[in-house]
Amino acid sequence: MVVSDFQLTGDVYTDGAMSGGARKGTERSGWAALLIDHEGKVVGGIYGTCPDWFPTSLRAELWAALQALRHGCPPITLWIDNDSVVNGFHRGREWCCDYSRPAADLWRKCWWKFDDLGGEGITINKVKGHATDADIDSGRTSK
Repeated sequence: MVVSDFQLTGDVYTDGAMSGGARKGTERSGWAALLIDHEGKVVGGIYGTCPDWFPTSLRAELWAALQALRHGCPPITLWIDNDSVVNGFHRGREWCCDYSRPAADLWRKCWWKFDDLGGEGITINKVKGHATDADIDSGRTSK
């Protein structure tokens, strides 16, 4: 399968990560988006490094959401563990894209793609990051 042919629909889990003071070329920041079926099995996924010169963890998380939207097809539910990204989507475009906001350029790309997909059938939910087996067994994965 070619990545350009891959579509994410249904439950998609995204994550971004950064290690240390990453700079361009060090490839210590990255993103991933995984499509999970109703049985909890990984159906497919996409991942990559962040192309930013000076990435941050917020930018890595937003790259993950952006790539999920770029390869998405509603209905799609993005499960994101980063409070800033989840709260940003819930606060809306004006708040996210204000020039004073960190990563406003990536927020604008996310909202453009959100509109390109029609806006309907796209849900953004919070998921617990770094969930343990005990968290999963007790149902604490979506808080």
